[in-house]
Amino acid sequence: MKPLNFAAMKEKLSNKLPLILTIALFLLLLPLSLKINFMQNDDWYYYQEVEKFMTGNFKLHEDIAPTFYLQGFIGALSSLLFSIESLPILTLAISAINFYLFYKILFEYFLKGKVSSLLVALILFLNPLHIYSMWGFMTENYFLCLNLLGFYFFLGVIIKDKGSSGNSLLKANITFVAAFFIRQLSLVFFLGSFLYFLLLTKFKEALKQLVWFLVIFGFYLYVFPRTAEMSAKSLNFNYLLDFEYLFSTVWASLIYLTAFTLPLVFAVSLRFIRKNLRNPAKALLFVLTTAAIYLIASKLFKPELLAWGEFPYFENIWERTGFYPRSLHGTKYQFKGIFDLYYYWDLAAKLSLAGLLGFIAVRGREFFNKKSLFFGIFLVVYMGVISLAPVFFDRYLAAAIPPFVFLLLENIYTQKSLPKTFQKALLAIFVLFLGVLAYTFSMDFILTESFAWKKSKELVSQGTPPEKVLSTLAWNERYKKAENIEYLISFDTPNVNPELGGRFDLISALDPDYPLNLHIDPFVGVYKLKND
Repeated sequence: MKPLNFAAMKEKLSNKLPLILTIALFLLLLPLSLKINFMQNDDWYYYQEVEKFMTGNFKLHEDIAPTFYLQGFIGALSSLLFSIESLPILTLAISAINFYLFYKILFEYFLKGKVSSLLVALILFLNPLHIYSMWGFMTENYFLCLNLLGFYFFLGVIIKDKGSSGNSLLKANITFVAAFFIRQLSLVFFLGSFLYFLLLTKFKEALKQLVWFLVIFGFYLYVFPRTAEMSAKSLNFNYLLDFEYLFSTVWASLIYLTAFTLPLVFAVSLRFIRKNLRNPAKALLFVLTTAAIYLIASKLFKPELLAWGEFPYFENIWERTGFYPRSLHGTKYQFKGIFDLYYYWDLAAKLSLAGLLGFIAVRGREFFNKKSLFFGIFLVVYMGVISLAPVFFDRYLAAAIPPFVFLLLENIYTQKSLPKTFQKALLAIFVLFLGVLAYTFSMDFILTESFAWKKSKELVSQGTPPEKVLSTLAWNERYKKAENIEYLISFDTPNVNPELGGRFDLISALDPDYPLNLHIDPFVGVYKLKND
């Protein structure tokens, strides 16, 4: 009998740890996905499309902006095998795959350390924009999944240590073509890779990528069955003439990306300072450049031109009070210290961003090697495109987080300079912070949306027309809310909103309670219009 080789067993277990953690994340969050009995945001359109696809009707709703088809077919296949109610579980599975793909890229191409790669992968997974999109059937996490797979293949082209770079480029292109049939933004990859090869004077590869871009863009313009919403949401080039708006949009976007990756951005400045302790002139130049960038940007930044005048600046899915709080009527409750939290988070992000740009300004061309050059170009093109969108939604930034992380990591660590204990501790603390925020907002969001949807269905089962119930935004859109409503579901209490108490009677309420609930006096009420 052979003796047990504990060292080999430990190594084998260590190699399987990322996959084990991926499965664990899925199983841990599965009970929450099973609680989702509602539609939210835009996903009621997508549920409707899946239902149509299952009957052989493949014409997209005229109000749908994403190209969606691939996600729709995947959703239809899943619904045929299980049920359409299982779509949130499918989304959770895709989100867990995002974590695994991100880890795989980090470990193979950037960090070379399992613990560090897992911590950074959790920064993406627990990001508010990523976590929110797990709870339903939105397109962001499906699109992100193919983006990550495409980046994995394209890094094989850049590094040229994974077999034929030509095969890797073809795989990357095919993957981003597949991503095109979820969101049109995948075109950014073809334009970005064209510019990347062009700057490297690799004209043959540049020409290939340009052809791919022109063919797919031409297909979208002249062949793809575009909806009215796709045409209405084409890029608004008039924004190029509005410097204040354009600068504010880009600067706020960079603040978001920095806020989501604070330990990594901090590590960039820390590495620069440590390397230049004996070069006071360069250190002083860095400090002065950082201060100048911070002061000038603060002067030019006009957050009131965006959705909100305070951090988080953009509308749609993540606000100070949680996930998608404007889905329900009224002003949502908050948790203690919320204003201080966002004030200091915003301030830390602004200072760190100025330091990052100061670092780039001082190091100049040295900052951009092959890997960071591509991801720098990708981010510039991507940010430029989404900044010209007619309406800027915060969820557009989800796909920008991985390339931003790759850009940072390429300029912090090398295989001989992995994160030290202090930096790992910072990463772990930040992951814990994001985890608490994700847990708090997810529990609250799922409980309140589920309650509102359930109560709305109960009222309909009792004979109330669905359009007479003012419920979540998805409910109101799906059932075409009437002007003369009979029932209202709101975050407001009669004490906070006396006008509400004057017109409606409170007939039931929810106290969204759960373990470690941080919110102060959480409340959702169901109101009935008073009889005159």
